[in-house]
Amino acid sequence: MIGQTETILKCENLAKRFQTKNGEIEIFKDVSFSVNKGEIAIIKGKSGAGKSTLLWIIGGIERANSGKVIFEGHSLDEMNNQELAVMRRKKIGIIFQNFNLVPSWTAFENVESALIHDGMSKKERSEKICSLFSEFEISDRIDNLPSELSIGQQQRVAIARAIANEPSLIIADEPTGELDQETAIEIITHLTRLVKNKSLTLIIATHGTYPLDFADRIFQLSDGILSRYY
Repeated sequence: MIGQTETILKCENLAKRFQTKNGEIEIFKDVSFSVNKGEIAIIKGKSGAGKSTLLWIIGGIERANSGKVIFEGHSLDEMNNQELAVMRRKKIGIIFQNFNLVPSWTAFENVESALIHDGMSKKERSEKICSLFSEFEISDRIDNLPSELSIGQQQRVAIARAIANEPSLIIADEPTGELDQETAIEIITHLTRLVKNKSLTLIIATHGTYPLDFADRIFQLSDGILSRYY
């Protein structure tokens, strides 16, 4: 982003390995990159390349075997699990590939779960949620259960939940992978507008279904190595 130089996330020499009964599998090594506040960054790569694992390390859900993740000046590697959980609740929004909506909760309740610990009154929460549902054009689905929603509507609810408390960083794992192209473009347009208007930072992992022209930075993860795509 032109004129924006504040680094919000910096990854230094990250490496991740998994131990299996047949030996050790290296997912990636020496991954280093940074993202500035307000940017949209895309991490491209084939299925199984380690994109999701890298996202979960950035989000403090998994830990790297070595290297550092510095988010807003704080090293995630030095935080305990409780500190990481608090950071995720307050600072990081996560858009899961399979949505992770609670099936017994309405669309409203799923989004409200992201705000329940923020000290907002019920009226304030309701106004904010209704505004998001209006933005994503699903106001008429606010009281429906996830099973009563289309795939595209479920993804809209999942995104609304991820951005409801306006986190500094949003990470998204294949956010358009299950959607038809028309629906994907609509959702991306809404998400991009909200991210840019609020100067949030968005990092997306995709194997190619997310349009690249929405991004400020693009990286390629291949054979365990992350490189700048452009």
